[in-house]
Amino acid sequence: MKKNLDLKFELHKKWVETSGQEGEKLRLQEADFQHYELTGVCLEQSYMTSCNFDNLSLNNMDFHASGLSSSTYNDAELVNCDFYKSDLSYTEFSNATLRISIALMSVPLTTQQSF
Repeated sequence: MKKNLDLKFELHKKWVETSGQEGEKLRLQEADFQHYELTGVCLEQSYMTSCNFDNLSLNNMDFHASGLSSSTYNDAELVNCDFYKSDLSYTEFSNATLRISIALMSVPLTTQQSF
C-alpha cells in the first residue's frame, strides 16, 4: 500500500504544480494514515473522504480546496494548517489541537483550541 500511496502522492504533486496538465488528482476513500508519515506531502486540492488522520502530527499541512468529508482527525495536532475552501462536512476533530490554522472562513485561530 505504501508504494501505491507514494506514487499517488507524486502524481498529485505534479497535477497541482502543472494546474492539472500533467499528473493526476489525488482521490482516496477510507485510507488509514495512522502509521504513515505525511510531512512534506502535497495534499492541497485533493479528494480524501472517510480517511483516518487520528493521532497524527500534521503541522504546516496545506489542505486548502480539498474534499475531506467524513474523515477523522481525533487527537491529531494541526498547527499552522490551511483548510480554506475545504469540504469538512461530517469531519471529526475530537480532542484535536488546532493552532493558528486557517479554517473554512479563512479566519486564523489565534489561540490553541481543542475540539
